[in-house]
Amino acid sequence: IGTDASGLLAVGSTGTGINLYAGGNNNTFGGSSFGQGNVIIGSSGAGIALSSVTGNSITGNSIGVAADGSTIIGNGGAGISITNTSSSNTLLQNQIAGNGGLGIDLGDN
Repeated sequence: IGTDASGLLAVGSTGTGINLYAGGNNNTFGGSSFGQGNVIIGSSGAGIALSSVTGNSITGNSIGVAADGSTIIGNGGAGISITNTSSSNTLLQNQIAGNGGLGIDLGDN
């Protein structure tokens, strides 16, 4: 998300890489097996933003880190931003680095 096909070059996006807002409940982004995670780099906002959502799983993603696992190409905001009474969301085994804001920003939660 925000990369070329190689996962090593940011093509960016205006705003946030992945946005989940009210009603965006019980989704899975990434996965625990190799290759199931997303590479989320080069967005002008947060890599992933959750707002007023519940029950989502964010697992095994590279946020601000290119597909090679070492090249840092951050997003403009937080790696993961969780706001507005979001609850019961699971964050596991994500690689988060080089973003313009906090790695994980819990905002008002």
